[in-house]
Amino acid sequence: MAVKYYKICNDDTTLVFEGLDSSGNVTTVDSEIVSYKVNGLIDKNTYSSINIPKEYNGLPVTTIGSFSKLSNIYKLITPDTITRYWDGAFSGNINLKYAEINGIGNNYYVFRDCTSLEKVVIGDGLNTSLQWFSGCSNLNEVVLKGKITIADRVFEGCNKLETITLAEGNNNYKFVDDILYSYDETKIILCLPKKQGEFTIPSTVTTIATNGIQRTRYNEVSYSIYSSNSKSVLLCSQYRTNKC
Repeated sequence: MAVKYYKICNDDTTLVFEGLDSSGNVTTVDSEIVSYKVNGLIDKNTYSSINIPKEYNGLPVTTIGSFSKLSNIYKLITPDTITRYWDGAFSGNINLKYAEINGIGNNYYVFRDCTSLEKVVIGDGLNTSLQWFSGCSNLNEVVLKGKITIADRVFEGCNKLETITLAEGNNNYKFVDDILYSYDETKIILCLPKKQGEFTIPSTVTTIATNGIQRTRYNEVSYSIYSSNSKSVLLCSQYRTNKC
């Protein structure tokens, strides 16, 4: 059987595992299984902290399937063996507050609309794609570890994001005065929503990420006016007006 069950610690929560063959397809033949996909919970009513294991049955867990729209997960840790997160894998988990994400992931909307999510730790080597945390309206703190790639619009709609911490060994980004830059400071990845007023873009900057200037701040709507000639940005907090 390819569908397995694995009990986490002393919790009553049980994960569903599916065997994968060398092409990444689900298989029910034990001799063909080279890795496992974890694909949801048996008991969707038990309030749970989930730490997905690196291995099951002596083989690596490499894929995370669907855990979307659950109301019982409040803490999540994924292992560095993961090579694929399904689109929207954890989206809509409205009570998830903390996530530590490891492995390699390049799919979309993985944590979209996790409206209680407050802190995220992004592990070494992870590649995020479009709108991973879109709509995580209470996300307050992000920790970036080593060799991470942050796509444009990853934090779109994260209007309460206050803090980005770069862990030791992170040589991909710099965080200066509430702005996340590429390490060589040629690109603005993200300007935190709390930053307002006028500031001068460093002369090294050639690109601003799509929605890299957050447009909202709590109940206000902020927007940016970017002049390539003056290289200045004006952040305003007035609704749909071109004057501050």
